[in-house]
Amino acid sequence: AAPLLPSGGFQIEVPPGSYYLGAVVRQSPGPAMGPPREGDLVFMTPDRLDQGLLVDIGPGEKVDVGVRNLSWSYQGMTVDGGLAVTGRVLDRRGEPVSGLLVFGFGDPEMSQRPLAVSQRTDSDGRYALRLARPGQVYLRVRENYGGGTPAEGGYMGVYGGQMAVPVPVSEDQVVEGTDITVFKIPQRKSGGMKMRPSVQ
Repeated sequence: AAPLLPSGGFQIEVPPGSYYLGAVVRQSPGPAMGPPREGDLVFMTPDRLDQGLLVDIGPGEKVDVGVRNLSWSYQGMTVDGGLAVTGRVLDRRGEPVSGLLVFGFGDPEMSQRPLAVSQRTDSDGRYALRLARPGQVYLRVRENYGGGTPAEGGYMGVYGGQMAVPVPVSEDQVVEGTDITVFKIPQRKSGGMKMRPSVQ
């Protein structure tokens, strides 16, 4: 990922390979990083026909993709065809939890780079995770991007509970009703044992 320059240009250094490119121009309040939010402009990939800009890069090669000025406005959770997993994020009492991210992984350990990430859950805990290709996906819920130890007092959860359960997604399928239960990470109590002053 790389921020867009004021001119609208960008430069990304990547290993040789094939890549789909995309860009989000924020029209909504909130952090710069993350998936599109309702009203944001989405450029290059995917468009409304599920066509994307595929770029092949060889060793030491520089590729100029030119000017891309066609965009579409992201309109939230609605999933019209394509591949996706949808559902709700709930706490242990069955109450919806808003503001969380659902990550999709290709491996059960969920240690590799995510295949996809949803926008933040809405007030009813709903999410929509769009996928690029069919197959099995493992779901994890977190509050923030990146790895590392989850923040104290935040939420975390895995579809399937303690052991991750894969969600099979077939060609052109939207898998609905995939609810995920999360738990709140306890906060450490501040302070330690009070020492009694010594008497001499």
